Amino acid sequence: MWQRIKYPAQKISHQLLYYFNWLLKFLVVFVVSDCTVIGRENMPRQKTGVLVTINHMSMWDLPFAQNIMPRPYFTMTKIEFLNLPFIGGLVRLMGAYPVRRGKPDRQALQFSTELLKKGELVLLYPEGHRSDDYQLIEGHSGAALIAISSEALVVPVAVTGTEFIVRKRRGIFSRPKVVVRIGKPYHLSRITPDGRKASLEELTDQMMSKIAELMPPEYQGYYTPAKVVERQAQYQREALEERARRANSRNIKSPVEKYEG
Repeated sequence: MWQRIKYPAQKISHQLLYYFNWLLKFLVVFVVSDCTVIGRENMPRQKTGVLVTINHMSMWDLPFAQNIMPRPYFTMTKIEFLNLPFIGGLVRLMGAYPVRRGKPDRQALQFSTELLKKGELVLLYPEGHRSDDYQLIEGHSGAALIAISSEALVVPVAVTGTEFIVRKRRGIFSRPKVVVRIGKPYHLSRITPDGRKASLEELTDQMMSKIAELMPPEYQGYYTPAKVVERQAQYQREALEERARRANSRNIKSPVEKYEG
C-alpha cells in the first residue's frame, strides 16, 4: 500500500515545496540584494528535458537560481548534506539527489540523464564547488556527459555579484547589485567544426564557455576567450597526432606479415 502512494506523494510534495520555496527565495533575494535578471525569455517553458548550468561563487547562488526556475526542478547535492537529520529529508523532497564528490559517480550521472529524458528540469553546477576567488574554475566533465547522453536542451546561466552579499562592505542593511544572465538554449554537439569527435574535455570547455560569455571579463577565469582558444588549438594538435599514430600503426607490418607478404 505504501509503495502505491509513496511516489505520487513525493511528486505532490515536490511541487508544493517548489512554490513555497520559490516565494521564500523571492523574498530572500529581494531583501539581500538589488537583483536584475537578464534574458528570462530564454528559459524554456515547455515540458521538455532542460539542463540548466550555472556558475558557483557563493552559498547565495541557490536562491537566485531558484528565482528563475519556471517549474519544479531537480539538482545534485553532496551526499553528506543529504544525510543530515531532517534537513536532508526536506531537501530531498525539494528535488535534491545525492552525488559522491571526489570521484565519478555513475549512479548520479545516470539518474540525471533519466530525469532529463523524462522531460524534467535539472540544475547543475559544472564546477562542482564554490570558487574561492569568485572567478570561473575548471568544470567537471560530468555535466557535459549528461547533456550528450540525454540530448537535452542546455541553458547557461551566469550569476555575478553574490560575493558582495557575503562581504557586506556597505553595511549590514545594504543591498548589493546582483545580475543573473540567462543565455540562449542550445544542444551540446559531439562533432567539432572540423568534423571530428570532441573529447569530454572539449565539450566541457564548450559548456563552460557559454556561461563565461554571459559574464564580465573579470569573472571568466579559466574560461577567458584567450585561454579557451589556446586549449582548442591543443586539442586539435592532439587529435592530429593521434590520427597520425593510427595511420602509422596500420602501415607498419609485423615481421610475420612481411614474411608472408
